[in-house]
Amino acid sequence: MKTLKLRIKDKHTDQLNRISGSVNFVWNYINALCFEHLKRTGKYFSAYDLNQYTKGSGEYLGLHSQTLQAINETHAKASEAVHFLYFCIVSSVCELVLIRARINIR
Repeated sequence: MKTLKLRIKDKHTDQLNRISGSVNFVWNYINALCFEHLKRTGKYFSAYDLNQYTKGSGEYLGLHSQTLQAINETHAKASEAVHFLYFCIVSSVCELVLIRARINIR
């Protein structure tokens, strides 16, 4: 992977700050929405489900719809990774408990 290094001129900082604030707002909204859904149902949203909740908001936030979809996909992948990691840790702990139980039985 190659990294492109650019110097952003000072005249673009206002626009970049506005866009970054909008992206941060969408991320926080999705995070809160997913947390409430997880508490109620115990399931995670997919990127497709999240797209239904953010549809049309790009016009008000000054973001393109593909940007919103990319944020949704990134959040869904991050949620899956955390869920998978939690599942692995719980499975590992359960295996350790079972191994200890087997040792104590013998």
